[in-house]
Amino acid sequence: MGFQKINEILEKPDYKSILETVQYPKAKNYFDYEEYNIYGTGYMQQGTRDAYHVDSMKLDDANAIAEMVRTTSFPMLAREFLAQSGTTGVGGAAYLVPLKIFQTLQTYASPADIISDVSATVLPASEIPGSSLDITIAKRGSYAPKYSTSGATANEEELGFAKATLSFSKTISVNFNIGNDLLEDTPQLSLIDTHIRMAGQEMGKKSTTEVLAVMASTSDGDGTLNTVTASADSTTFAQIAQAVDKIEVDEFRPDRLLAMRHVMVDAVMADTTYFPSGSVSSYRDTIAKAQDPGLFGLQWIRCDHASLFTAGTHATSSATESPTNCISYVLTKDSSYISGRKRWMRIENYSDPIRDLQGAVISSRQDTVSIYDDSVCKISES
Repeated sequence: MGFQKINEILEKPDYKSILETVQYPKAKNYFDYEEYNIYGTGYMQQGTRDAYHVDSMKLDDANAIAEMVRTTSFPMLAREFLAQSGTTGVGGAAYLVPLKIFQTLQTYASPADIISDVSATVLPASEIPGSSLDITIAKRGSYAPKYSTSGATANEEELGFAKATLSFSKTISVNFNIGNDLLEDTPQLSLIDTHIRMAGQEMGKKSTTEVLAVMASTSDGDGTLNTVTASADSTTFAQIAQAVDKIEVDEFRPDRLLAMRHVMVDAVMADTTYFPSGSVSSYRDTIAKAQDPGLFGLQWIRCDHASLFTAGTHATSSATESPTNCISYVLTKDSSYISGRKRWMRIENYSDPIRDLQGAVISSRQDTVSIYDDSVCKISES
């Protein structure tokens, strides 16, 4: 669908108040898709959370706008907005620019962000009423079924609980590195797009930093974290199998392997015990293509985060440049972690679709807690 058709949708009288509110709610200088959006699904648009109720667009119109933004590059969309900012910019087309920025941030953050890969659930802002949220964890065995005779009263459970708290007191943020030289006269829209992508990538990495810090500490959940000590600077196929065994003994069914590419190469490509030199292996072929081999039914979460290894020195020998002391995790996704996230990718210090990008900040608040620590096994190279 072309810009002309989209402009016709944006200029509908019934949509004027909707667009003004979802772009800048109550004259606040930020854009937050989770609070208000044209579908009416923002958590501040639901029920009585906000006295300023905002209607939604017709579904076909909202879908048309979303699809156009998805398939149009930021430079092209922003250029179109600047060309007509004197007419429909403030009330209509201006909304498309922050929406595209948000979408770009999301797209480039996701590959670097593991929070959804390892969490049983990521609670949205609509389910987090304050700056913290207590998570009650039933201790293992609390819900063990018991026999009772027909017609008799079921046995009362003596439940044991552990409590973990999701805290959202810290704000994660990154500033756009966009100065006047990119905004004035002829805006350098392609360069601005590059900065937006870089900001998204860094937010994804920071989210992963926060999650991995919790995975390393496991101070919240019930049970005890399983551990395996791997070989010197090499994690083998057998040691991954040992991690799976430890979790299964604790009556969980592991389904995820979080590991670096380097670890997978060691475990499959360089493991001559299970894969003798010169042998043909579909595992090896899959790893060589950077695909998921599905070891023991585990889905591979590729994560090359700096906290999972010690960087080698850049010398002439390739051996000294390889990562050492690598850390990997085998886990049971539905039993391992719960996360929460508020105002993900909110664009702050922002009240003009283009010119206010100087000084704009991308922010979020999130936290993760462990549920059952014995549903996870940490593999550490010696």
